[in-house]
Amino acid sequence: MSKQNQTQLYSADEHIPLRKAEREESGEQSTRMTLISMMKCSIGTGVLAIPHSYATGGIALMTVTLLFLAAWNVFSSLRLIGCEHLLTIEELRNYRQSTESPLAALARVAIGRYGAGLVEFVFFGLVFGVVTSYLKACHDTAAPLVMTWTGTPAQNDVFIYSALSLPLSLVRDVGRLAPVQTLGLGAICICLIMVMYYTYSDSTQNKRIIPWLGPLTFSSHPARDVLMAWAQGFGVLSFCFGIVPIIPQFQRSMRHRNHFGIAVYGSCFLTFALYAILGICIVYLDPTPPGNVLYELPPATAALAARAVMGLVCIVSIPLPVVAGVEIILKRFATSLQTRNLFLLGLAARLLLYFGGAFVAAKVPSFSQIVSIVGAAAVSFLSFVLPPLLHGLLQYYTRKSLYPNELRWRLLANSFLSVDFFATILGAVVVTFVTYLVTVQVMEDLRQQK
Repeated sequence: MSKQNQTQLYSADEHIPLRKAEREESGEQSTRMTLISMMKCSIGTGVLAIPHSYATGGIALMTVTLLFLAAWNVFSSLRLIGCEHLLTIEELRNYRQSTESPLAALARVAIGRYGAGLVEFVFFGLVFGVVTSYLKACHDTAAPLVMTWTGTPAQNDVFIYSALSLPLSLVRDVGRLAPVQTLGLGAICICLIMVMYYTYSDSTQNKRIIPWLGPLTFSSHPARDVLMAWAQGFGVLSFCFGIVPIIPQFQRSMRHRNHFGIAVYGSCFLTFALYAILGICIVYLDPTPPGNVLYELPPATAALAARAVMGLVCIVSIPLPVVAGVEIILKRFATSLQTRNLFLLGLAARLLLYFGGAFVAAKVPSFSQIVSIVGAAAVSFLSFVLPPLLHGLLQYYTRKSLYPNELRWRLLANSFLSVDFFATILGAVVVTFVTYLVTVQVMEDLRQQK
C-alpha cells in the first residue's frame, strides 16, 4: 500500500479515515427491513436440526453456546464492515466493482490472489453443503409421503429431487425464485407449530427427564459423549446463523448505513431468542427429538399436506445456492473461455452440485449431521476466522504506512491487532477442534450404518 494512495484517503490533521460521500451509494432498505432480511436468512431449513442439538448437547450448555455464537457473529460482522474503512480510495473502488464475493475481494487486498482463491474454494464448499442439506431435507420431508403412497421406504430419492430442481437453476433471472424464501419461512413456521401441537398432544402427564446438561443416555465415556454432542450442536447453530459471509451485501442495501450496528445486534439476538425458545420448547415436550424435527409429525392429513408444501419449497429453493456456486466458477474463467465453453462449464458445475450433493445426502444418515459438518467447517471459518484476520492485516498495513514513527498510534494499532490476533487464533482453534469432532462422529455413524 503506497504512501501516495494513502494520502488520498487520510488527512494529516485527522487520525481516522475520511469518509467521502461520493464513494458510497445509498441503498433503499430501511433499518427494520434489513433486520428482517437478516433474520430471514438465519431462519432456514437448518432450524429443523436445532431441537436435536438441544437434546443431545443439553439445554443449558447449548443455550450458552448459542448466546456466545450470537455475540461472535456480531463481532465478526462489525469487524468485516470495518475492513472497508481501512481501504484507500482506489482499493475501495476496486472492491466495490469486483465481481468476486465481498470476502474474496477483501482477501485479495489483504492476503493476495491465493487468499482470494482459498476463500472462493471454501465458499464453494459452503454452497455444496447447503445444496446437500436441502436435498436431505427433501428426503426427510417426503419420506412419510413416499411410504404412504407406495408402501415402501424412500431410497435414493434425492437423485429424483436433484433432477426435478436442475431445470430451475437454468432460468436467466433466478431472482424470481427469491419470494420462495418467504414461502419457505412460512412453511417452516407452520411445520414447527404443528410439531409442537402434536408433541404436546402425545405427551403424557408423567414426569419427563429433561436433558439440561447433556444427553440422556451415555456410553462408557460420558465426557466424550457430551463433547461430541456439543460439537455437533455448535456446527448446527453456526450453520443456522450464517449471515457473516454475506453481511457486506446487507450493509450496501441500507438507506442509513450508520444504523447498521443496530440491525446486526437486533437480528443476531432476536434470532438467538427464537432459536432458544424453539429448542427448549420442543425438547421439553419431547426430550429425544430426531435429527430432523419433522419426523415428529404423524401421518395425518394436515401434517402430510404441510410436508408436501415444505418439500416443494426445498426443491424450488435449491437453485438459489446452486447459482451462487456456479457464478464463483464462471467468474474464475470468464476471461479465458468462450461463451459456449462457459455454458458447458456452468452446466458441469450444476451437475456437480446437484448430483454430488445427492450422493452425499444419500450416504450421510442424518440431516443434522450434514448441517453440523457444513456449519463447523465452512460457515465457522468464513464467519469467525476470516473477518478478524482480514481486519487485522488491513489495519497493520494502514497504520504501518501512515504512522511509522508515532508511538501512540503504534500502541493503538497494537491494541486493535491484539484483539484481531486473539479472535483469529481462537476461531482457528475452535473451528479445527469442532470440525474434527464432528467428522469423527459422522464417520462412526457411517460405519455403524454399514
